[in-house]
Order: sequence, then C-alpha cells, then structure tokens
Amino acid sequence: MDTNIESDHEWFLDKPHEECGVVGAQIPRSNPGLASMLGEGLLSLQHRGQEAAGIAIMTGGGELQILKDLGSVEKVMGGSRLDTLPAGNIGIGHVRWGTVRNVEQHGNASAGPFNFPSKDGSNVVLAHNGHINNTKEIAANFGIEEDYLTDSELAARAVARVMNKNRDLGDALTEVFAVADGAFSVIAMNQEQLVALRDPHGFRPLMLGTYDGGGIAFASETPALEAMQANYRYEIPRGSVVVTDKGGGLSTFFPFPEKPSSLCAFELIYLSAPHGTLNERSVHMVRKQMGKNLAKEHPANADVVVGVPDSGIPASEGYSEESGIRRVSGLIKNRSRRVFLDPTEAERSLTLKRKISVIQSEIYGKRIVLVDDSIIRGTTMKGIVAMLRSNNVDQVHLRIPCPPYLNPCFFGMNTSEPKELIANQIHNKEELCKYLGVDSIEFLSIGGLRSAAADAAGKLCLACMDGKYPSSVPIDPAKIKYPQETT
Repeated sequence: MDTNIESDHEWFLDKPHEECGVVGAQIPRSNPGLASMLGEGLLSLQHRGQEAAGIAIMTGGGELQILKDLGSVEKVMGGSRLDTLPAGNIGIGHVRWGTVRNVEQHGNASAGPFNFPSKDGSNVVLAHNGHINNTKEIAANFGIEEDYLTDSELAARAVARVMNKNRDLGDALTEVFAVADGAFSVIAMNQEQLVALRDPHGFRPLMLGTYDGGGIAFASETPALEAMQANYRYEIPRGSVVVTDKGGGLSTFFPFPEKPSSLCAFELIYLSAPHGTLNERSVHMVRKQMGKNLAKEHPANADVVVGVPDSGIPASEGYSEESGIRRVSGLIKNRSRRVFLDPTEAERSLTLKRKISVIQSEIYGKRIVLVDDSIIRGTTMKGIVAMLRSNNVDQVHLRIPCPPYLNPCFFGMNTSEPKELIANQIHNKEELCKYLGVDSIEFLSIGGLRSAAADAAGKLCLACMDGKYPSSVPIDPAKIKYPQETT
C-alpha cells in the first residue's frame, strides 16, 4: 500500500478491497436535497471504497456540477461542502478504492464520477464499479490515444466519443461495454437520462429502487437505496441496460451475449454490508450459515468462540450455535481512534493495536476458536494471534468460513499478485499454523460455501478459491492454484 489516505474501516490491506460503490437517482423535479440524498447513499457504501469520493449533479437547466476529491465521503463532502452543489433532478455518486496506486500525484483527477463533453455540448458522466481487463483494446477501438488514469475514465471518454455520432446514451454505453471484458456495474447520466448497466456475468451487484412520489434510484447495495430514501424493488439483471427518461419512464433491454452467472463470492463473504440482501438473501444470514457449516466440517475442542470484529462476527455466531461452544466478545473494535494506513510492519502493528483490543477476562487461559471471514495476506491475523497469545490464551484454533484464497482477482478486487496471497505461498497447513502462530487452522469447503449461499449451485465466481476464471484474465495459467494443492 503506497497511500496514506485516512481510513476508519480498515486496518490496512490485509482484506480484499472492492474497488468502488456507485449510486444514482433521477427525480421528477429539481430538488436542492438531491446532493444530500446521494451523499447519504455514498456514506452507506463507504466500506466499498475509501480512496476517493464524488457526486455529480445535473441541474434542471442542463448544467453540470461535480464535487469530488481524494479521501472518505466525510472528508470530501462533510460540513457544508454538499451545499455548494445546486438543486437538480439527476445525479450520480461514486466511492473508490482503485487498483491504480499513487493517486495522490493526480489529485482529484483520479476520483469519480468522470465526465467528458460530447460535440453537441452535452456531458457524459459515468461511475463504474468493477475492473475492465482489456483497456488497450477499448482505447484502440474508439481512437483514444491520450493517457487515461483509470478504466472508468477510459470508458467515459469512449462513451463521449460515441455520443458525438448523435447516439442515445443507452446505445452509446452498450456500444462501448460490448467491447469490454471484465466486471462492470455502471451508472451514467447526461442532461436527460440516467442509465444503469451490468455486465453479463453479474460480477458486481447493482440494485434498483423507486420513490413514492416518482423517480428511480440505483445503488451497489440495498442499504444505500434505503439511505437514499428509495424503496428497493429488484436487483438489476446481469447483462441488462436500464434507461430512464424525463417523463419518469423506465426501459430495460439485454444487448449482450448471455454468460454464466458469476456473482463474486466475496460479496457474500466480506464485501457487502451485513444488513443488505444479495440474490434475495440476507447477507448476515448467509455468513451465519457459513459459520454453522464450518462447525460441522471442522469441530474444535475448545472453551470459547471468538469472532474477529466486525466481519467475523456473523460466522462466529453460527459456529457457536452449531457447536454448542459459548461465544464471547474476546476482541473489540476501537471505533473512536482515527489512524493512517502505513506500509511498514512497525506501523501496521501499532495500527492494529489502535484498532482492536483484547478483553483479557474473556479469554485468559482458555482454548479459543478464532473465527474471521477470510485470510488474504495473513499479516493482520498474525498480529491478532500475537495479541491473544500475549494475553495468556491457552490455545488458538483458527477457523475460516470460506475456502483458502489462492488466486488473484481480476474482476474488481485489489488482489492482482499471487505472491501477496498467503494461501498461495504456503500450501501446507502445518507451515501455515507456524507462520500465523495458531494451534490448528481449517477452512470451509467450497461445497460448504455454496450450500450456505444457497446460490442454486454454481452461480458464484469462486476463481480466487477454485482457479476457475469465468472469462479471460491476464495471468499465466501455470500460476493458477487449485484447491487440491492445499493440504
């Protein structure tokens, strides 16, 4: 990690970070509260991206104003900053955690939403969640020779170029993203339309809501719709383009070739807010069932179950219920402390101690089942175990409610290097236990994960765990790891 942007949600890059979250709304009449409404939606998506945030508002007169910068939603839009945005009837918002590092040198140019004017004087504004793998092909296809900072910026440039042909915004988006390979849940707007688009695999979620007085809202997650005071209606189908118009009309079409459903499994394991729904299922209850399945597959002889806050708590509840082992709050999150992400081991250790504390009275001398949602790089877990050991626990039996994270993701998470992944580098459980400092370690099976997700059996993308990428990716096939390689 080579940025020092402040973060309250993450200790540092030892978890998979989703690249972005997006929101959008179109309401019948210009309203000065539209920016605040979108801002509330972005706050509820802050966990999806803390590197940058932005809101774009289109006024009733067709004028565009954008507020965006590096940092959290609160930092960019707090205080009276949203008051600088005008009343409007169409707007979109974006939070970002990008795969392109060193963003500070580019200032807010790397923050979304991205806008580019077309020749008729209109503006194309675009917010994108996901990752496009074939940016060079898109640039060549649409004659874009100048530099671009991100795949999202490239897409906005390409759409603006297509709009120069007097094309409809929905048609222009379709033409550009028909060339794209990868994950894309997109919200875009111009002076008259708000358009949502989701890739044929459905890697990243995208939801639709409505307003009682008329109007449409889009968001990456259902809690964001609630924060925007919209009523959740349905998850936008993969491979579809949804277009609104000035009259409040809504049309949906399916212009892309059909692909296998591939919702990212980590949306259910870690990324999505626990109080939301995915595939019409409670995210919290899916995570709790993962813990139950884990207890069935890998029981432990222990005194208490301890969940790593916050994301390990639901699975620890499930493990406790299924195993009958009492769950205690042995670890707590220190929410009042604000810290900076830092790459050095010493600073990471200090950051961890600032962000999490041990309740010694709950764990002293006990055999612990420690439950966390996943292990990616292993550094945070190693630090947590060391903290528990220093507080005189007897044994630590680590249980992870998902399979080992073996392979990098190319569909919207920032794990592009196999060497960063602890399960990819250490295949033997005995060696992994020694590295982490635990007495035993076990992972939920792929079958146990599928069962918990009740995902109609094969609709999740599990490439990071099973090596089966649903589309082409820029990795040497020889470097792909498969579950049977772990022991």
